[in-house]
Amino acid sequence: GTLAGVGEINAGAAWTKSTTGTLVIAGNNGISGPGTVNGGTLLVNGSITGAGGITALATTTLGGNGVIGGTVHASGSIAPGASIGRLTIGQDCFVSSTLDIQLGGTVAGSNHDQLVVSSNAYLAGGTLSVTLTTNYVPTAGSSFTILTAGTLFDQFGSTNPLPALSSSNLGWSVQYQTNSSPNALILSVTSAPTATGYDAWATQITGTNTAYNQSALGDGYPNLLKYATGSSPTNSDGRAQMQSTQTNGLFALKFNHNTNTTDMILYVEGAYTSTNNAPWVGIATNINGSWGSATNVSEDTSTDPATDVVWDTDATATNRFLRLRVTRP
Repeated sequence: GTLAGVGEINAGAAWTKSTTGTLVIAGNNGISGPGTVNGGTLLVNGSITGAGGITALATTTLGGNGVIGGTVHASGSIAPGASIGRLTIGQDCFVSSTLDIQLGGTVAGSNHDQLVVSSNAYLAGGTLSVTLTTNYVPTAGSSFTILTAGTLFDQFGSTNPLPALSSSNLGWSVQYQTNSSPNALILSVTSAPTATGYDAWATQITGTNTAYNQSALGDGYPNLLKYATGSSPTNSDGRAQMQSTQTNGLFALKFNHNTNTTDMILYVEGAYTSTNNAPWVGIATNINGSWGSATNVSEDTSTDPATDVVWDTDATATNRFLRLRVTRP
């Protein structure tokens, strides 16, 4: 039903909406008594100018395109607009359940719902839920100021999965601006930076073993090692396998090296025992694609990937172990 004027509710008395279904308050009302919504949906499309405010209980919805003069306590859903629109709260607003925001469409020059709180908005424990209108597709750079308040207190306890975007290169940004006047909650669509280096290599991995310390192909070689040694992310090619050799009578480690992997740090380390927690000491380090001043390294770049040989710096050792360790800076 619709209430169009003050005469239909005693202006100073407390009132309750307890039935299911939707009640629309239209026109300019002098209702000042406190209101309670404990059933269905209340749409305030006009104005409730009194300071009594509204309490919306669980499982109810409070929405509309109008103005509520007093404080709102919502343990049900606040859904600004009747479709797309703006709901204004004249005093404080407590959102302990859900703020439902719809994006897309055009009402009064806006393409999204907005909750405007003149004083303080308290969000702790609430949930932000966002949907798109039919056929609306946000693009990179789209920005939506969905909530403004004199002061924002806390943040929503959770955000439901935000709507899917048209490209994997696009993502959502949720910003709580508390150093502005008014404070604001802004949703925007941003372009993800183009993946480079290891991140680009890892996008080719199929299956679930995508972490840098996992083995995408189950061949025992971690993904990060395979990337550094010029291996394929999708095929077993043996490039991550290392060999022991000798250089001028010194024990040496021989391995493949993709010299384009400048986003890796390669450590060649030595130890005297292979027991657990044995101390390993660095004998050569490659940072940003360079072995620096190390004199115990040879790198043959005539092959692709390059072939690196790093020999031991302890010429007197009779029992020695060498290893290659790869990290991201």
